Amino acid sequence: ADDRVRFRGLHGPGNRFSRITATLRGHLGDHDAVLFSNYFTAPFPKTRRRPPFVTVIHDLQYLHLPENFRRRKRAWLRATHEATLRTADEVVAISEHVRDDMLRRYGRRWTSRVTAIHNPISWTRFGEDGTLPDGIGDGPVVLAVAAQYPHKNLETLVRSFGELRRRGAHPDATLVLAGQLGSQLAGVAWTTPI
Repeated sequence: ADDRVRFRGLHGPGNRFSRITATLRGHLGDHDAVLFSNYFTAPFPKTRRRPPFVTVIHDLQYLHLPENFRRRKRAWLRATHEATLRTADEVVAISEHVRDDMLRRYGRRWTSRVTAIHNPISWTRFGEDGTLPDGIGDGPVVLAVAAQYPHKNLETLVRSFGELRRRGAHPDATLVLAGQLGSQLAGVAWTTPI
């Protein structure tokens, strides 16, 4: 909605990282700054003509839960994170925990380049009247916003909520899972409290 921000589509062959790089090639001078929203920084050297690059790193899950990533993906993430720290003008970590984790793992020499900025929330997307969707109930709501991946540990959340119910604690609470479902849950909708 802001006419000062322009979006450029990523077209062409290859994965999204090669398309990002190809889209920027020849257009770097057209931008005041470039935000890379997911750990990858296009491999353009710092020059006076290149605008500032800002890259977001969400986590270091590949180091903490390597069993959820293939060896090739782990190598790619490590190389990409290290390249980002070298080439981005500013690196955004989505929490102080992620920032501290990055500095512990990659070195304190990056302290001045890594800043913690929490993910923004668009309150207008939640509606003006403050009412919850049908089926949620009037009691407390436990909201989990996450894709259904093993490292998100949603199974433990569901089991824990079930245990609260079994003990009779918070009988009016509702667990709401919002996010991308894994293939084994596609088409499943829970509309009643557990």
